[in-house]
Amino acid sequence: MWARSIRWLLTTLGATMFGCQFNMAQYERRSMDQVRQQDREAFNEAVARVAELRYDEAAESFARLIERFESVEDRARAAEAMFWLAYCHEKQGRIAEATALYNRLLQAHPRAPACRQAKQRLSLLPNHPASDADETDPPRR
Repeated sequence: MWARSIRWLLTTLGATMFGCQFNMAQYERRSMDQVRQQDREAFNEAVARVAELRYDEAAESFARLIERFESVEDRARAAEAMFWLAYCHEKQGRIAEATALYNRLLQAHPRAPACRQAKQRLSLLPNHPASDADETDPPRR
């Protein structure tokens, strides 16, 4: 919010502060770089929580990161965060939620590198749709 206020102030003042020309594009670029750095740090901290087997905390972080990455249209990071959130659910025994997230990842981001891992994890889950389909489909004649 404060960034919008600063932008409005600078625009209103004609982008001139204290007798110096202020480059708005440079300000926005620096600001976005700081946001991206914060996002990378948050992502790395969440992955560290997974390594520490703190799946609840990691899942909360990944859920927030998915929203954040999708809001700025960072599809690759959103896909990665979605994979890790599904993985956390899987490790917590929440298989239905993990399956739903893996499938959501495959549909929303089919070209993401995380899809290969999601397919692999799905094939290992006990209630994988492919194995259910074999049992419930009527025999063909």
